[in-house]
Amino acid sequence: MRTQYIASTVLALGTASLVVGTLTADVSTAYYTSSSNYGFQMDHMPDFDQRRTGLPTDSGGTPGDIYCVPTSCTNLLAYMASHGESGVGPAFADWESGDDYSSITDFIEDLGSDMDTTVGYGTTGSDAFSTMYGRVVYPTGFRFLVEYEYRTNSNVVTLRELARSGIYSDAIQTVGYGKYEEIGSLWGTTVIKRTGGHWMTFTGAERSGTYRRLWANDPDDGGSISSQSTFGADDWDSPWVGDLRVASNMVGAMFKSVQGMNQVVRGTDGHRFIDSRLVISPTGCTTWDEWDGEGSDISSLTWSITDGFFFRVDLGRVPFSPERILKMPMGDHLVIERLQNGFARLWRAGEEPGTYAPIVFGDAEGPDFHDFSISKDLGILGLGVDGRLYEFPGDAEVAINQDSTRIIMDGLQGFDCMTTDSRSGLTSLIDTRDGTMKVADRYFEDIGTYDIRFIDSVSNEFPQVFADFDHDGRMEMLVQGTNAQGAQSVTMIRFGDGQAIMHDVTEQLLFGCPGQCVISGLAVDESGALLMNLDGKVRSYLYAPDGQGNGLFLPAAGIENGNLFEGLEVGNGFAVARCFTNFDPRIHNDEGWNTTLDESQVCNGDDCDQVGDLNGDQQVNGEDLAMLLGAWDTADADADLDGNGIVGGGDLAMLLGVFGT
Repeated sequence: MRTQYIASTVLALGTASLVVGTLTADVSTAYYTSSSNYGFQMDHMPDFDQRRTGLPTDSGGTPGDIYCVPTSCTNLLAYMASHGESGVGPAFADWESGDDYSSITDFIEDLGSDMDTTVGYGTTGSDAFSTMYGRVVYPTGFRFLVEYEYRTNSNVVTLRELARSGIYSDAIQTVGYGKYEEIGSLWGTTVIKRTGGHWMTFTGAERSGTYRRLWANDPDDGGSISSQSTFGADDWDSPWVGDLRVASNMVGAMFKSVQGMNQVVRGTDGHRFIDSRLVISPTGCTTWDEWDGEGSDISSLTWSITDGFFFRVDLGRVPFSPERILKMPMGDHLVIERLQNGFARLWRAGEEPGTYAPIVFGDAEGPDFHDFSISKDLGILGLGVDGRLYEFPGDAEVAINQDSTRIIMDGLQGFDCMTTDSRSGLTSLIDTRDGTMKVADRYFEDIGTYDIRFIDSVSNEFPQVFADFDHDGRMEMLVQGTNAQGAQSVTMIRFGDGQAIMHDVTEQLLFGCPGQCVISGLAVDESGALLMNLDGKVRSYLYAPDGQGNGLFLPAAGIENGNLFEGLEVGNGFAVARCFTNFDPRIHNDEGWNTTLDESQVCNGDDCDQVGDLNGDQQVNGEDLAMLLGAWDTADADADLDGNGIVGGGDLAMLLGVFGT
């Protein structure tokens, strides 16, 4: 196989949908303490063999010997297909059995044909990228990003980046290594020449100090070309090798930069270095919930990518003024009520359409709560008055059984404010009275404590915002509150070396705002832009780091191809959701990729209708969306896609999940 390098193409979409993402539940290990201490492992990734009867042969007569790229990419598509995106890859099956061997062979051959896989050349990276873009981005209605990164004279692909993409972006990836031979030395560096390469499917990485290791499902396995070998990841040491120059000859090496790369220690025929990867990651959905005052009607505003317009859905009325709304990734809405005693209560949709009911946690003797958020695993986090942090199942009914809860952390007396970042899983806990903050990773194992008394008063009404604004690999945080003079304030906090460095950015965000403008919400969209509800309209900002740890938030208004949501009118309440999973317990369980659907879930040819195609024209588009919205809160059987007897949010989520197909 050879890889032809092209100009880097990275697609960053600040667009919206309701159901997105790969399945985070299959990640068994994910931690990132520092660039020298991290680990990531995922399960249930398919491991198809590339050498198989039925595929074209190479010059040596071995069928499929040049099909490492199509096969490793088939692993990704099959993973997506078994995790809620059935339209992009081969359907569920016992893929290690002989009954399904030929169907996978046909799929790999078809994918290789699209990628222009040829004898003597293999597959170019550019062809792989363009084919996977077409196979993933359009069929899923832009709910996923496809990116391709490779080594250039100014960029290397690292084990750390592979791990971070899995940890922080919920990405599934291929990992490619080049085969290099040493052709000489120049000024104390080793000059190497690329002679070939190989692609695998990434499943894990680990580093502890100088120790580094790579896990991948390698398509180059199995002794038989007529049967599928047992699925399973291989692993190799992957040390960092520095002082390298990549060139085709010694003269050219004089003009090449000195680089380091992660080696894949396998075999003896030359050096193998990681030099490319293809990444599939979910596009964050960006939706607004808004409300205004006592007895508030709650509505959701979402952008339709295909039709290019915003549409609003009324979600019902709560008998109080909501403090915040939490959005579950599958479209459910949880409403926080602030009680007179300062404690919080959580409401969710009731049995009657358009109504809400308070969630009951355990029995009447259960704990009271200060605050709530959504956990990375799609559960509900409750910060108890008893100093404990609880997690409850997110898909439970209005009453949550005490036996289904678990304690995440203890010893949190005094902490009364909480936020969890939907993407990284970072959770912040704040004692708003004495200015103490705890920040915990997604598994609540790496916990830091910080003094934030610089902020006079932290607002419980608006959640904090996490983002890597300065692109240094570490998350920053925006905290909304009031300063010593009682005026509204927004403070950026950087964490590092056990300290919290704080910088007031209020004047930047209020620049050009006449009079007494009111900030009533902050959020970050998928493109990394900061969104702020200022007097009922969205303003967007881009952060420009100055390299000294400072930087500025600059208004995006007026910038060509600026933020999609700039100037959008929203209610006084403001909640933005970025969703990063498509976990559906109806089709996924502990068997993971090997799950086989029963007959009631299988679609066979002409006997099956397209879900969401309400008008029967074999397409799911704006006409079907209009019909569903027109039947909202009715028992219209044609629009009741989830079969619960009423047309509502679940049906909308199902239709948007297949929008554009």
